[in-house]
Amino acid sequence: HTVAEFKHIYEITIQNYEAFFGVRITAAIKLEMVDASTLHRKLGKSLVPSAGYSERVLGVAIRDRHGNYTIYVENGAPRNAFTATLVHELTHIWQYSTWNEKELLARYGGDLMPAVYEGMAKWVEIQYMLLIGEQAHARREELITRARDDEYGRGFLYYVTRYPLSTTQSTLRTPFEHIHEPPNDKQTGYQYPQKGKGILFHVKKD
Repeated sequence: HTVAEFKHIYEITIQNYEAFFGVRITAAIKLEMVDASTLHRKLGKSLVPSAGYSERVLGVAIRDRHGNYTIYVENGAPRNAFTATLVHELTHIWQYSTWNEKELLARYGGDLMPAVYEGMAKWVEIQYMLLIGEQAHARREELITRARDDEYGRGFLYYVTRYPLSTTQSTLRTPFEHIHEPPNDKQTGYQYPQKGKGILFHVKKD
């Protein structure tokens, strides 16, 4: 794909994202196509640094001191992987533009924050791919994510339990319905533990 083709996919993805989830992406965003080594250097500046994340990363969103965002995506990424990466990073940008980070830190503590952010971003990524008809990609990513024992996997399980994935918008419920913070007990019957009061998830293992 050429840079122009990737930018066209980006524009379509933004339009679909806003239509599917009923939100507006109002932040100033620049898209940059980079090689793998450049992307690797950028990862240390990502919005949600994730220690121990070993799966190949194809993109990252970075916010500068003026509040503007750049999404860096690796050159040559397959179309579906590129689209999923965009959706994932757009969700982080929406989170940082909408949620009150200081309040979240006070409530959940720094150790729990990655799962709050990454769980939603993985949910949105997979749900988006289902809505555009890429069900094989979405289901494969869902299986991989469910099996992960990290902030991505545990966070995704939290969100998917409360917001079941759907192949149609007519039956879709989303965490975007609670725009100011992650869902709490009043909204879903479940609440993240407060800072210093237990672990975030209890996952049964066979």
